[in-house]
Amino acid sequence: MEIVRKYKYLIAALLILLVGGAGYYLSYNVKISQKDLLPDIAEKDINFKLLIDTGSGKYDFSVTIKEGVTVFDVLKKISSENNFSFVYQEGSLGAFVEEIYGVKNEATANKYWMFKVNGRLANEGASSLKVNNNDIIEWYYGEVSGY
Repeated sequence: MEIVRKYKYLIAALLILLVGGAGYYLSYNVKISQKDLLPDIAEKDINFKLLIDTGSGKYDFSVTIKEGVTVFDVLKKISSENNFSFVYQEGSLGAFVEEIYGVKNEATANKYWMFKVNGRLANEGASSLKVNNNDIIEWYYGEVSGY
C-alpha cells in the first residue's frame, strides 16, 4: 500500500498516457481508413453501353456515369440528354416503362418494353438493378411470351 501511495501520481500519469495514446491511435486509424475509402466509393466512374431497339430503329449510346445508378436512372438521363420520348409510371414495384422513342406498350398485342443486361433478360426491375462497369444494357420492344 505504501508503494501505491508513493507512486500514485506516476501511476495516474501512466494510465492517462496509455488511455489517451490508445484513443489517439484508434481515432487516427479510423480517419485514415475513411479518407482512403470514401473517394473510391463516392466518385468512381463506370462505362457501359445502352442500346435501344424499337423494332423499327436501333440506337446506341456509350455512357460514362457515377457508380451506383440504376438501369432506370440511365434511361431517364439519356432520354433527357438526347430529347427522345420516355414515359413511365411509378408503382409499388418500382418504375414501369410505357414508352420509348414514341413506341408505346400494347397490352392487346402483348407487346411491352423489356430489357436485357449483358444478353440476359433481367430478373430484377429497372429501378432497382444497378449498372456495373462494362455492362451492355439493351432495351427492346417485343412480345412477352411464357406468361
